[in-house]
Amino acid sequence: MIIDPRVAALNEAAVACQELAAHYEEDLPEAGNQALQQRLDELNNSQRLLDAEVNRLGELPKAADPDKESLDQLLDDGKAALADFTGGALGQSYTESLAEREQQLQQVLREVLSQAFDTPLSCEASDVLEAAVVESERAQRRLSAN
Repeated sequence: MIIDPRVAALNEAAVACQELAAHYEEDLPEAGNQALQQRLDELNNSQRLLDAEVNRLGELPKAADPDKESLDQLLDDGKAALADFTGGALGQSYTESLAEREQQLQQVLREVLSQAFDTPLSCEASDVLEAAVVESERAQRRLSAN
């Protein structure tokens, strides 16, 4: 079965949003940070809208790989523990890790936006992707300022 390249690209973007949201969600109850909650809501909204676009194209949205999410979280926990143990001298802080992940999300979103499809993405899909890039850039700036 041949998969529409637009579906594959939109699924990739939606999964990237979902995976980053999982990182924000993991520590949100402890942090109690309204800015983190807002970013989580933005990511979930972007994922929902991208999933809706995949549905509109007649396909089912792809879910994130739970094993990859678990491994990523384990690595983040290890980096945070190392940073705590060394007083921040080694390893990445939680906010540095999120800022790096925001940059990775931006790369995925920009790659989807730059692809030349036989049938272009809908205006709605392009708008969602562009808004997600702007939101991610804003979040990355906020995280980098901390």
